[in-house]
Amino acid sequence: MKKLLLTITLLITALCQAQIDFNSKTLIGEVTPNGPVLLIEESTLVTEINNNFGSNVTKLEKCKIVKGVTMGEKEEEFYYLKFTTSITNKTLVKYLFNYNGKLYIDPVNETEPYQYSYTSCEGVEDCKPHLFVIDGEKGWTCGTSLVCVAEVTEENKCIKSSSVFMP
Repeated sequence: MKKLLLTITLLITALCQAQIDFNSKTLIGEVTPNGPVLLIEESTLVTEINNNFGSNVTKLEKCKIVKGVTMGEKEEEFYYLKFTTSITNKTLVKYLFNYNGKLYIDPVNETEPYQYSYTSCEGVEDCKPHLFVIDGEKGWTCGTSLVCVAEVTEENKCIKSSSVFMP
């Protein structure tokens, strides 16, 4: 019995310390009656995403799976990874593919290029990420306006950027 517990403990430790391939069909979470649940250790996800961005970017501290509803021409429920930090008003999001309650980083049998990127929103007022649908296509925006903002001004208090991690 002690050998079995030791083996299970070592296996769990190895899995929790394993690197995550953010370009793979990795099972990230699942939908339960109590809401979405991460299946990978939060600290592992945060460490890996920070490693992918490098040392010149504000370090993200927390990660969770969030249920959202699209804006625009169609309202549909979806799930996404949400990374945050208490240092700045920055949020990084990644759409998750839902297959019968199993949540994946990338599609198992589809190709939709917009969903391969991570979107970052940073600003001071109403700068939360929202997924919208226009002409049947989905895309992220920061805030509730469908505009592209490169720098914060008095009228635009929110910046959006996108990142794609290549293997």
